[in-house]
Amino acid sequence: NFDLVSFLFASVSAVLLFAGLNIRNDVYDHVSGYDRVNIDSGNKPIRLGWITAKKASQISLILISLAGLLSIPTLLLNPQVLWVVAASFALFVLGRFAKNNSYKNQHFGEFVLFVLVGPSLSLGFHLAADVPLNLQIIVFGILWGLAVLFLIQLNNFSHIMTSSQNGIRNTVTKLGFDLAPKFLVFCWTVFLAVWCIHKYLFFQTTVGLIATVFLFVISVRFFMQILNIKSPMGSGLSKARKDGYYVFLSAVALLILQSTITYLW
Repeated sequence: NFDLVSFLFASVSAVLLFAGLNIRNDVYDHVSGYDRVNIDSGNKPIRLGWITAKKASQISLILISLAGLLSIPTLLLNPQVLWVVAASFALFVLGRFAKNNSYKNQHFGEFVLFVLVGPSLSLGFHLAADVPLNLQIIVFGILWGLAVLFLIQLNNFSHIMTSSQNGIRNTVTKLGFDLAPKFLVFCWTVFLAVWCIHKYLFFQTTVGLIATVFLFVISVRFFMQILNIKSPMGSGLSKARKDGYYVFLSAVALLILQSTITYLW
């Protein structure tokens, strides 16, 4: 019982919403000075002078508004989604009011972000498609939320020196350079544990086993590389971020490949 129309509206709305929120995050990073401190944080259009912060802010509001309008058909077709939207909005407001940019700099904000991009997103999509709630949806939501949080902590680690020097506070800077690599290893290890639970419960196949072994091999390689960084100076932090992105993208590719093969069979 798959509601394709509702799911398509929800998908387009979600893409527009995340695009709008990402642009708004870039605006805040620029206005707050975060990008001027961490100058290697990427070729962002505002910092390169391609667009002004005011114009980018207006575009983000337009995208967020369009996302809201396109979500209306989904809410009308499947009213149960409204509960997820209301809870997510409440968490979002709490996260923003806790402290500016709290998703990056506060533990509570990190938890809110985990819920929004993980369990809430997964549950919302399934309810939008009129698929009943089940354990697989919950476990996958947790898995995805952990993966996104790992990326955030990895990015914070790549800027640990400049962030610390300029008083930017987040979990990684509070731990310091000595403990931060171990913290990243812990974060990805938790992800791997949930990955194994997900595979054991729902993908007990040869493909699932091969995917898990491959992910463990490249994860161990990443652990060794990041634990061997001796100084926050030089290219070690940047290389660690690239290696971490490779591991993350490999996990995503394996999820897609494994799901495609499993359902086609």
